[in-house]
Amino acid sequence: MKYQSTPAWIEVKLYHNVSILLRLFFTLVCMLFCCIIGYITQSYLIQFILFFSFVISIYTHLRNTVIEESLLVISGYGLQTSSYYFTGRRLYSSFIPADRIKAIHLIDSVSPFSIHTYLGCEFINNNNTNTNNNDNNNDNKVNTLLTDYSISPLMPIVMNSGEIRFNTCNYIPLPYLVWMLRLVNFTLFH
Repeated sequence: MKYQSTPAWIEVKLYHNVSILLRLFFTLVCMLFCCIIGYITQSYLIQFILFFSFVISIYTHLRNTVIEESLLVISGYGLQTSSYYFTGRRLYSSFIPADRIKAIHLIDSVSPFSIHTYLGCEFINNNNTNTNNNDNNNDNKVNTLLTDYSISPLMPIVMNSGEIRFNTCNYIPLPYLVWMLRLVNFTLFH
């Protein structure tokens, strides 16, 4: 009889390919455009304004470019996600304790042209508003159901103002997502 032990923790990392050559080519084309506009107008002020607006837009783009995502699952404690960006900043999600996690799901995001699957966590909200009033109408039941549970995307996701945004670089094949789902469920719930 085989004895199978539960891992104490796992960390799944997803690295994104960032095309440096494409970004460098785009930068050179935009710099050439700034120089041509400055030459045509014979104004260094216009060239200066175009150049710095371009530098600010490039920095904003690179600041929001994710190069690594990770999912940390600790048996008996909970889970946390983090994202590492091209400019070096790292963002961590809030830690979700294991007693608040209801289930881990594979969720489909459907758009008119594509269907993307991602790993999501269903968890219990902290702001439970269960009242012991005798007023049990349907509106209170629906409001309670809407506020008791939330679903948070785990991987591969970049959240932007509450909406899920997929790029071609953050697409994970379905077999890998199923493997991650089984591994996370085994670590958290066994």
